[in-house]
Amino acid sequence: RGVVCLSLERIDLVDAINLAIDNVRPRFDRQHIHVVKRLAREHVHVDGDLVRLSQAIGNLLDNACKFSPPGGRVELTVDTVGDEARLTIEDQGRGLDAIDIEGLFQKFVRGGSGRVGEGSGLGLGLFLVRQLVEAQGGTVEASSPGKDQGATFEIRMPLRMSDDGGHAAGSAGPAVTRSAGVTLRRILVVDDDQDAAESLAILLEAHGHEVERVETAGAALSRAAESRPDVVLLDIGLPDISGLELARLLRRDADTAGLALVALSGFGRPSDIQASREAGIDEHLVKPVSFDRLMASIDLACAARS
Repeated sequence: RGVVCLSLERIDLVDAINLAIDNVRPRFDRQHIHVVKRLAREHVHVDGDLVRLSQAIGNLLDNACKFSPPGGRVELTVDTVGDEARLTIEDQGRGLDAIDIEGLFQKFVRGGSGRVGEGSGLGLGLFLVRQLVEAQGGTVEASSPGKDQGATFEIRMPLRMSDDGGHAAGSAGPAVTRSAGVTLRRILVVDDDQDAAESLAILLEAHGHEVERVETAGAALSRAAESRPDVVLLDIGLPDISGLELARLLRRDADTAGLALVALSGFGRPSDIQASREAGIDEHLVKPVSFDRLMASIDLACAARS
């Protein structure tokens, strides 16, 4: 919708890359995919929004991971070309056909012959990448030798000009501060509805939060113990055990007992809300819920567990 606000400042592209890698590393580790980072310069400064740029890079990395074989390799290369910074992300996955490249960054693109939104999802991830990069004065393109030969995504952004008119690609820069008054959180979304989970994650990430998604209670137990999110957003109707039983298991484990838990459920009778409370869930929201209400409930849940 074009309503996300950007805070453009002098940032280091390398910082955005490191933040993106940190956010997606759990998925890469689970698939045993090796990430290689090649930097022609230690610092490459651009005008951008650190959170939004790292989100765009993270979406490209997530896409590379999704279509790479277990044990594969993803390479990130950073250099400068003339007055532009260039970041390339190259994978060894399924590659792209010409028809895929043509519509790759369009909204709601799914299916197709090779890889565009194949299998699941809303087809918004790469569309969001293009929107975020272009909003920061950059461009993003994709290329591939062909199917099963990997793919390369390239982001270009204008280099930040220094005060004397030169390019500040190698100079030191001040730390970038995030939006005042907003608490950015690590959030685990537990929902077997992939479209609902993806849309929720995109919305949360667009506001700067770090989000992981899992589809089962078993996966949630593992990820919660390992990554220790600030809050778990859980559906009640999960495929293996119910969200209520998941909450009880999280509360019984010393490593996860203090996590904030917020239920997002289609069940909203008083008995359903009472059952959530008895299971140890801090806040119970009935779908559909406004984003403001969701964030207010997350804040309340986190405050109750702090």
